[in-house]
Amino acid sequence: MPPGAENPAESEVSSLQVFSPTHPQQGQWYNNNNPSFRWKLNPDILGVSFDFNQDKDTVPDTQSEGFIEFKDYMNIPDGVWYFHIRRENNQGWGKTISYKIQIDSHSPDLFEISVDNAGDSTNPKPNLYFETNDKTSGVSKYRLKIGEADFIDLLLAQVNPFTLPVQVPGEKTVLVRAIDQAGNITQSDAVINIEAIASPRITIWPETFISGEETLYIEGETLPQSEISVYLQKGGKIYKEWHITSNDKGEWFLLTKDLIESGTYSLTAGVKDKRGAESQLSDPKVIKVSFNGLNIVFLMITFKELTALLFIIITLGILWLGAMFLKTKQFKKTIKKEADEARESLSQSFDILEKEIERKIGMLDKEPGLNKEEQNIFNDLKKATKTARDSIGKEIEDVEEKLK
Repeated sequence: MPPGAENPAESEVSSLQVFSPTHPQQGQWYNNNNPSFRWKLNPDILGVSFDFNQDKDTVPDTQSEGFIEFKDYMNIPDGVWYFHIRRENNQGWGKTISYKIQIDSHSPDLFEISVDNAGDSTNPKPNLYFETNDKTSGVSKYRLKIGEADFIDLLLAQVNPFTLPVQVPGEKTVLVRAIDQAGNITQSDAVINIEAIASPRITIWPETFISGEETLYIEGETLPQSEISVYLQKGGKIYKEWHITSNDKGEWFLLTKDLIESGTYSLTAGVKDKRGAESQLSDPKVIKVSFNGLNIVFLMITFKELTALLFIIITLGILWLGAMFLKTKQFKKTIKKEADEARESLSQSFDILEKEIERKIGMLDKEPGLNKEEQNIFNDLKKATKTARDSIGKEIEDVEEKLK
């Protein structure tokens, strides 16, 4: 077989599998410039020949490197490289197998961050301008960190400019990392300083206040159509807070009947304009509060509410007792009425029974009137009927007596 020709018996030999533990994905960039290659040989193989270059069409020569199953390289320059290998058996040399790797061991170019607040030092959303290049694999993405917050990922289309989310007043450092396709990083930083807008003024407030009796009224001035946050603090902690909006003239007021525990409080206010820019808190005002009521754990009840509650309870109690009395009286009246009706019905029933007994006895002999024997039977039945009438009547009288 001529040198360099492929072995026609190659199809009878299992295909050669080449892989790289340092660069496992052929289409991916790596910052490792010390590549390694591995393969497995069948016992019938006599040796291998390989080459490593940047020409994807290279065919290794027919000079055997022996029966080996690995090859390592050191300090390879950046770029796209190909490892080519072919093997020899007793019938000659087989076809070439190529494995591609991509190396980028250098970081993107250095860059600067430019901060643009559009000429307004209170602008809470300044623009950042930054961009860089990576000559080998190219920039993949940017990562941004504002102050103590976590890094966030930015796509390339999100920069130049990148508008910061709303920031509170103060100075903080912005970090930007440019990351190439191989994971190499170049970092730059800049300082942003957001100035606070003017704080609102508290012009009217009570120096003393009776919670539970009075309405808390606070008045002040600030920017037009802005959101004001009013804070009532005690012991350095916020006890109450309210949110209101100023009118077109920048006037604002707070009117609330919220219950407040007794104590000395610090009253402050802050403002946020339509852009989201914020102020520092205003100078504190002192309010001494007295609570007119009972404070039980987390439950606050004013004396007015307590009086109203007791009045409601007493009224409900009286109504309940009255209802029970009326119900009992109505019950007795109903039973007495039923007893009277039972007595009347009983008398009528026994009258009818006596007449029916007399009529039935007279029918026995078809003669008018009663003979002596019939009269005796009638008298016995009448006596028994009277006894029954009297016994039932006595029970009805006992019921009526108990209802008095």
